[in-house]
Amino acid sequence: MGKDDHIFHLFWEIVLIITISGIFSGCKDSSTNPADSPTDDIAFSSVRFGTGDIFGKSDIWVMSINGEKPTNITNSERQDSDPVWSPNGRELLFLSNSNGPSDIWKMQSDGSVPEKITNNPGIDIAVQWSSSGERILFWSNGPDFANIIVMNSDGSNKINLTNNTGCHIKPRWSPDESKIVFTHCSPDKEGIWLMDSDGTNQRLLTAQITDFFTGPRWSPDGSSILIESRQDGDNEIWVIDQDGSNPKKLTDNSNSDYQARLSPDGSQIVYTRSFRGESEIWIMKSDGSGKRKLHGNRSMKAAWRPIQ
Repeated sequence: MGKDDHIFHLFWEIVLIITISGIFSGCKDSSTNPADSPTDDIAFSSVRFGTGDIFGKSDIWVMSINGEKPTNITNSERQDSDPVWSPNGRELLFLSNSNGPSDIWKMQSDGSVPEKITNNPGIDIAVQWSSSGERILFWSNGPDFANIIVMNSDGSNKINLTNNTGCHIKPRWSPDESKIVFTHCSPDKEGIWLMDSDGTNQRLLTAQITDFFTGPRWSPDGSSILIESRQDGDNEIWVIDQDGSNPKKLTDNSNSDYQARLSPDGSQIVYTRSFRGESEIWIMKSDGSGKRKLHGNRSMKAAWRPIQ
């Protein structure tokens, strides 16, 4: 799968949020204070549709781990999606297209003090905070290249780690931040790759698995990596050892399972299940057992709040 295919998948991930995802039935807008809502453990994207509205309005919501108390924390005129918690759980990064191409914004966990921190002609997508909260890892998609970039948490001091050498997307620091796992979507290098945190020593991890969809995720102890592949026809969630060995499929059904996120303690995985134009948030144990629906009604892109 080449860069055009991955950009196509990215396009449809964004379109799913903007045109398919619907508002949770029974959800009501309400204000929230992080100090008053210690159980708001999962942030996610959802869309409201007005009368005659084709595209809908995407916002960031939070809810408890059992799906209770869904609360809209952006409720703005922007299209807001893809939330990422800060290490201390007090801030969120998110994707917004307020003034044209999508850029990275930052806000408090109650939705206050929204601030735009990138301003590039392409699409910038935040992926991860450093453990100190001082740096942000993201990828930027331009017309010819997709690059992995590190910057300070205020948007300053951007460092391009891949230097316009191909299509590099969806990076994740290892728990000790010494390495970065990412999806390589250049036609001759497609797969899940690993590199040192300065961008050097790039090597392929996934010779045994092909046709990747969304990005890899480390386990909290760094021993394994969650990946997602369509090699068997349907998009399914897999786990591999940190060196790429011992691939194991965690989901196996006729639906599309993707956007997998490990809980901070590594015991559970929250993910999106899509079927017939619908999407739901599901949860399972890290070994693939105990699958159950957490919330339906066209919800997607869940993110765990870090353990405090």
